[in-house]
Amino acid sequence: MYAINRQSQGPPGRRRSSQLKRRSAFAIRIVAAAVLYTVLSTLIGWWGTFRTPTGALASVTRTIVLQVVLLVLFLIVLRRMFVRFVLRPLQHRAHYDDLTGLLRAGSFWERAEDLMQRALVTQYPVAFVFLDLDDFKHINDEFGHATGDLVLQSIGALLRREIRKGDLIGRLGGEEFGWLMVGTTGEEAFAVTQRVLTACAQLNTPGRPQIGLSGGLAVVDGRAMSHITAWDLARKADQALYRAKANGKGHVRRAEN
Repeated sequence: MYAINRQSQGPPGRRRSSQLKRRSAFAIRIVAAAVLYTVLSTLIGWWGTFRTPTGALASVTRTIVLQVVLLVLFLIVLRRMFVRFVLRPLQHRAHYDDLTGLLRAGSFWERAEDLMQRALVTQYPVAFVFLDLDDFKHINDEFGHATGDLVLQSIGALLRREIRKGDLIGRLGGEEFGWLMVGTTGEEAFAVTQRVLTACAQLNTPGRPQIGLSGGLAVVDGRAMSHITAWDLARKADQALYRAKANGKGHVRRAEN
């Protein structure tokens, strides 16, 4: 329905299928590792019995050492598979929104404050952009929530594709997004935000709900950051967003200093 980036999370059915495949792969690897461990352990036991018919202490010791080494290797393999197939996906889901692939609000604000502190040390300027989907309630009411989810998914893919390396972006509410840029002047931030809004407009196709974004931009100089937080900067951007919404939508407004 919409131009969706390859990194997109996919619709709910596809995400469930992907999770099922990952769990199946984990289970298959666990079984294969257990079978291999059992076979090797048995072979070592037979080898030990064959080599030590009289129960020589040195040969028994070697057999025990080999069994212990095999067990340690088996546990290391299990740990790595657990981290890859269980722990990392859980950590990712804890920090990233399933639908859009963007940071969840809590993770976003935590990382935003960390970036603000770094900018305070380096005295780099910081820009915050509040983005909001225009008329999203109308899309849900007229086309259904499944279509609304696809719209959010396409916006998430667009934002991940358009942001620059080092930028921070997250889904802060139902259809609200926060974008933090460090080392970016107001003019640069305005230009890249306008580029995103233009790219969003290009997602529209005849017969589909019209997608539009409005934005509010606030910028602080790095030398004036000792008394301002990411939340303070976001509130200024939110006020600018309100003015953009009240004056035609589909464009970005810069906060007044």
